[in-house]
Amino acid sequence: ELAASNVQLAAGQQIEQVVTWRADQAGTFDFVTTVDVGNAVAEADEGNNTASQRFTVSAAVGINLVVNHKDLKFVPDPGLEGSDLKISALVANGGSVAASNVPVAFFDGDPAAGGVQIGATQIVASLEPGASAPVAVTWPALAGTGDRLIFVVADPQNTIAETSKTDNSAFNVLTVKSLPDLAVSGADIGTAPTVPKPGDSVTVTVAVANLGQQPANSFIVRLYEGDPAAG
Repeated sequence: ELAASNVQLAAGQQIEQVVTWRADQAGTFDFVTTVDVGNAVAEADEGNNTASQRFTVSAAVGINLVVNHKDLKFVPDPGLEGSDLKISALVANGGSVAASNVPVAFFDGDPAAGGVQIGATQIVASLEPGASAPVAVTWPALAGTGDRLIFVVADPQNTIAETSKTDNSAFNVLTVKSLPDLAVSGADIGTAPTVPKPGDSVTVTVAVANLGQQPANSFIVRLYEGDPAAG
């Protein structure tokens, strides 16, 4: 069912119902319209309540570059601040004509709203109708944290004539984890006994926290008597 509406008609009245339908593939289709499906209205003639119209959708002739957010991947995912990130995607040709020298670019943010390109534009040498090809860039030493929108755009400069430009762009959400943040404070240092006397053996306990989002491995914790910066 494409649409349904509740209609009231006065005697002799005629109204027009409008439905928008997108032809997403070629072929022969039938539109069937039925009124008073449940026979709620007593009528003089129930035999004219259904009508149909057959029509044909012709395949568009030309190139149609397509990218999909499901094919936009990150390694690692989530991303890690300070580390390299690999971004990959697939670009396909949904048209009926082969495409050559297809440019594909990745962006940090929407390129239509000031997004910044990531790495160099990738060139796909050839795309036959129905074929797809992988593209990828490496984002070195990822900076910043939190969620960001990563876009992939086929033919970002609109240099290739296509049957449709509506599917040339896609995005996915990349989460970036912050670097480790090791922290101690005076409140994290404890002694036992709490108030030692001269000659007592004192056990010192230090609580070290990692306030970042990435693990911290193989680091040294040192304890000094007095300020080490003062010698």
